[in-house]
Amino acid sequence: MIGVLSLGLRGASTPALRSGGRLYFRPSPLQQLAAPKPSVSAFFLPLLDPAAGRIVNITSAAGPNFVSTCSPEQQRFFVDPEVEWSALEALIHTSVAMGDAKDAFAAAGLADGSPYGFSKACANSYTMLLARTHPGLRINACTPGFIETDLTRPFAEAQGTSPADMGMRPPSEGARSAMFLLFGEPEGNGRYYGSDAVRSPLHKYRAPGDPAFEG
Repeated sequence: MIGVLSLGLRGASTPALRSGGRLYFRPSPLQQLAAPKPSVSAFFLPLLDPAAGRIVNITSAAGPNFVSTCSPEQQRFFVDPEVEWSALEALIHTSVAMGDAKDAFAAAGLADGSPYGFSKACANSYTMLLARTHPGLRINACTPGFIETDLTRPFAEAQGTSPADMGMRPPSEGARSAMFLLFGEPEGNGRYYGSDAVRSPLHKYRAPGDPAFEG
């Protein structure tokens, strides 16, 4: 059995963002990651073939972009393949307690504390953890790319341009990397792949078409 999990939530209990006449909800980093953690561990993992199952975590290039702006110490944390859930959870709780205090995030080496980028960086770290603790499964993460959706289209509308002119790709292209990780033969495990289905780094952005990350 195989499955795809998108690490991100929108719920009525989260702060709302309004764009282009639409109302969106911004999840906290804890909501972004803490919900998938028990759902994967408690519900989905027992259903997977322990020798052939696959999990694809849909994250974002916002994760590596965020990590690239962090302190060297925090960068080492986010790329550590030996990361433990207790340490990851503690960092998430700490970030939630900081609220919108950008100075506090900067002092902690977490750049401006972008909730979206931070949560995706944590989700990529969790992918490494999950792959390490379930070596019989193929568990990787990927970004779908900058895809034109109801969520992203308002950005183009707000700038008076078209989604294509902003570099958005059609939804059909958003499944490329996930399909490769589900049905292809990716090398290694616990890795992060770009929208072009090529391995990418956790600590900096790799553009589609650039050489594969080999670190």
